[in-house]
Amino acid sequence: MHLQNCILLVWDEAYWPGDKQMEGVLRALITEVRLPVEVKYQNLFETHNCVHVLIFSNNDWVVPMATDARRFFVLDVPDTHSGDSAYWDALGYELEHGGPAAMLGELPYDCNIKYFNPRQVPDTPAGREQKRLTLDTIRSYLIVVLDRGYVYQPSTGSRACSSGIRLRRGSFGGTATCSGATKTTVTSARTASSCSPH
Repeated sequence: MHLQNCILLVWDEAYWPGDKQMEGVLRALITEVRLPVEVKYQNLFETHNCVHVLIFSNNDWVVPMATDARRFFVLDVPDTHSGDSAYWDALGYELEHGGPAAMLGELPYDCNIKYFNPRQVPDTPAGREQKRLTLDTIRSYLIVVLDRGYVYQPSTGSRACSSGIRLRRGSFGGTATCSGATKTTVTSARTASSCSPH
């Protein structure tokens, strides 16, 4: 498939976000200014990258989002109108009878985009969830521990840790203080800062 003439690329359940090779391809496709094109029986050449990627998925983990990700704007689509044929019939009628043109005509009056900056991606709950799912095993475990407020619960029922670690619970994040002088703070993706230990 050649993307040199593509403006909108729609991926529907197209890949697994844990595929590191595909992750590199996706990041380059979104970010790079130039797009390499290799037509069959011709030499490779480069052209302007005008591709915009739209990804649909029913999976929990959709995109590999680092804690400082700036490439992805993630939304959860509610199932409010699932099976609502009247809603979809009306929407289909609008699409076929001038609805898109009318919407484009109204946008300049309804939406002030004077201060819109496409490089400032809005933080969303769905985006924070993607960041959490992208965490490595250790950071993911630390987030779980901080969320529940204890490292493990022994058979005695006491939520204590033999190494003397005390946990202060926050909003899906918090502080773990060891018995020594070391203090490690972990702020989760849900509190929109960083999932990395400092």
